[in-house]
Amino acid sequence: MKNGRFIILFAYVALIHCILLLIVASPSLYTKISYKINNGLQGTIVEYSRASLHTMLKRKMQNIAAGSTIFIGDSLVQGLNTATLGADTINLGIGHDQTVDVLKRLQEYPNINLSNRIIVHVGINDIRNEHIDDVKQRFVDLITYLTNFKNVQLEGIFPVSNQSDISINKKINLLNQFIEAESNKHPNIHFVSPPAELFTIDGQLKHSYHIGDGLHLNKRGNEVWLQHLRLRLNE
Repeated sequence: MKNGRFIILFAYVALIHCILLLIVASPSLYTKISYKINNGLQGTIVEYSRASLHTMLKRKMQNIAAGSTIFIGDSLVQGLNTATLGADTINLGIGHDQTVDVLKRLQEYPNINLSNRIIVHVGINDIRNEHIDDVKQRFVDLITYLTNFKNVQLEGIFPVSNQSDISINKKINLLNQFIEAESNKHPNIHFVSPPAELFTIDGQLKHSYHIGDGLHLNKRGNEVWLQHLRLRLNE
């Protein structure tokens, strides 16, 4: 019994020493391991938060009033104070959402057919992580499902402020052209271009309208978007 305990203790101490020697020999190893652990933990927390929010929103949708206006999309929608557009608006935005997530949620929410209008804004998380051809197919799938609803407003993807990767806005513009063409095939789906006031002449999101990350709108930026939405809702 004592020999067995000694072997286990010896193996444990040897393992610890091996790890320490590896870290000393390769200082970057610790950083890499920590990065992967932290990223994995962060990803788990984000996914748990998104799942919890989705569950809460499904409960909210059980009490939807007929004729409501539904907003659904990613963090840009989530951060928008849609209540200023009317008491009958419901915000179903969830950060990190991609088109596949919005499609899945549209299929799961109860009573969504009671809405008078559905406003969809999504795509930036797709274009940053997937090939543009794959994103186009995702939008085809989403638009095909949106034909089940009587009145859909599909918002164009907002260009970002990213001097280190100017190609992303070229992809966004190409994708918006594709989304508009696909939307025009269906009388119930109306494509809405991003509000021009938010962007510079060369198509970058103005610094005065984002929170500093080149993507998410600040108070002024959201006010511009809300006014843009308000004009369309009153048409």
